Amino acid sequence: MIFYKFNKTKFKFMRKNIYLMQIVFICLLSCNSGGDDTTVATDSTNLTVNSGTTETPPADSAITPPEAEKGPDISARLALRTLWCNEKTEISGEDEIYLLIAGKKSDGTEISNRLPTGLTWSLAKSGGPSRQGMESKYGPLPNGYDLWSGSLKDGESVVVNILFMEEDRSKAAGRAALLADLIAKTKTDDPRALVVAGISSAVSRILGQDMDDFIGAYAVKITNNNGQKDVQYEPLERATMVGPNLNGKQINVAGSGAAYLTTIAVY
Repeated sequence: MIFYKFNKTKFKFMRKNIYLMQIVFICLLSCNSGGDDTTVATDSTNLTVNSGTTETPPADSAITPPEAEKGPDISARLALRTLWCNEKTEISGEDEIYLLIAGKKSDGTEISNRLPTGLTWSLAKSGGPSRQGMESKYGPLPNGYDLWSGSLKDGESVVVNILFMEEDRSKAAGRAALLADLIAKTKTDDPRALVVAGISSAVSRILGQDMDDFIGAYAVKITNNNGQKDVQYEPLERATMVGPNLNGKQINVAGSGAAYLTTIAVY
């Protein structure tokens, strides 16, 4: 009987302790739930911090791709290999041939020249090869007669317009004005721009009537394409493509009663 009473008393004491522990635990839970409410939203757009305070992270900055590696610079040379007279413009005597070189690089550099400097090539249809072709009269031209040479960065281009003229009475000032006019109308992205501009009309307008004879013109565009030379030949006025040969590209120029077969090459 005594044992029973002891156990009953002990059981009641333990039950009170359990109730007390439950109350303490509930209080602790209540305290924690009333404190800082720091949660992370399930999406990646907003962050909920400190009881509902919302911060939006900065947008990802645009990723700039690395600059493409530039190809090497190149050196280029444009040369006239042959100039052969099949018909001349003069009724008597020889043609006094010279070239006007008008061009532009894509960086804006202008090209202006008269060749041969201070001279002309005296050519005729007959009288032997020494008078018919400049390549014979002026000795062997294994590398051609330079019309333009220079360097091009990767992606750069140059357009060189070549006018074949026969000298009569033009003056240096008139030729310089003609070159300036042609250069201003040259476009490096369109080697045929002078076709629209009209070369023969510019010659007549600037040099004047019955000054020098305009025989024909064509353009050559050279582009540095990742270290490789891309070459484009374009007849402009009074010029026709004949085709390639071992020395380069053959182009015929025929106007003002004359006809000349030319060979042009890029090195």
